[in-house]
Amino acid sequence: FDNLEEVQYLKSKIGYVNVVLIGGEGQGKDKKFRSVNRSNVTHSGLSRYEDYHSAGAISSNNGEVSAAKYNKFLDSEGRGFLRENGRDILFEGKTDRGTDAAYGVDYLLGDLVQVSDGDAINTPARVVEYIRSDDAQNGYQAFPTLRIKDD
Repeated sequence: FDNLEEVQYLKSKIGYVNVVLIGGEGQGKDKKFRSVNRSNVTHSGLSRYEDYHSAGAISSNNGEVSAAKYNKFLDSEGRGFLRENGRDILFEGKTDRGTDAAYGVDYLLGDLVQVSDGDAINTPARVVEYIRSDDAQNGYQAFPTLRIKDD
């Protein structure tokens, strides 16, 4: 809505996962595990960002589903988890009070808005945070944070 000024751009690896360990059915030493890498690349050392995801609800129906097919289900669950946990691109800025768009009226937390710098960036982003401040020195100020997913 042309209402951001003092914008900061951040591409973050916080929360970025490139390997996920999927825990399937079973308990203890009988639990079934699969490790899934992003983009079929093996990550190691300091470039490995690993997380765990429980997929115990995926069942082999007491062996009715073959081990190969069950592993494919777990691998699919792992790829889905990796898609949801990609790199974050964040835009933070201060709103310009002189514009027509207003938080709570035109957009809310979770809404998709269009981010454009008039040049290279023109993409939808989700409103993930909205901080308001009101004090005698600076008056009312608002600072939204917008997230763009980068898989």
